[in-house]
Amino acid sequence: MQQYEEAGRRLDYYAGQALLAKQNEVLLAGRLAVSQATFTDLLRNNQQRLTYASGAYGALVERCTAAALMKKLAGQSAD
Repeated sequence: MQQYEEAGRRLDYYAGQALLAKQNEVLLAGRLAVSQATFTDLLRNNQQRLTYASGAYGALVERCTAAALMKKLAGQSAD
């Protein structure tokens, strides 16, 4: 149960961070248009967004694994 809840917290965290990175990407694109940011800044932000997305997928896998384990344990205790 603890793994399931922790994975849920991580999933929320990574989803929130990915959203912030996406919003930052929009701001950086605007700054790039007026030469206040570099293309490298935009690429770094995109890399960060992908890192958060990867973390979110990892947390989702862990949450699903924990849910499956809880179901299995619940089925075994009912026998």
